Amino acid sequence: MSQKGLGKNAAITEEGLFKFSTQVSIQVEVVKSFNDSEGAQWEHSLSENPNDPDTFKRRCKIAEVLVENNFDLAFQVIYEFNLPTVDIYAGVAASLAERKGGSQLTEFFRNIKGTVDDDDWDQIASRSGSVVDVPYVAHQALHANALPVLDMCKQWLA
Repeated sequence: MSQKGLGKNAAITEEGLFKFSTQVSIQVEVVKSFNDSEGAQWEHSLSENPNDPDTFKRRCKIAEVLVENNFDLAFQVIYEFNLPTVDIYAGVAASLAERKGGSQLTEFFRNIKGTVDDDDWDQIASRSGSVVDVPYVAHQALHANALPVLDMCKQWLA
């Protein structure tokens, strides 16, 4: 990459180049993960201005969709772009509970089990659905051995 387009004093560090390369690699995998029926490729863009609120919202939306379909890639997106893990996971849990995606919810709890602090489980569980869905979420948490979620559900049902 030439410095001409970057400004007079711009220099690309080895760290900056590595970060850029990592983000491009992740972007390629994201585009591969979506098919044409899921919208235009630009709708799955992780780049643009990081200070633009639309970019942030789009990145979070992409991560939420990926959590259900490609957890490892979603985890990379969340980590690389410093996205709010708990909010994204809570949104996915709520969506899966609402759709009664039992096996998906169980698998989701298994996937996130080692990636969130115990203190964050209550936020994720509390957004997993309405009071009517609590027994359902508890059942899925039991199958996933997600004990903090199960305990939270038991408290709600008590």
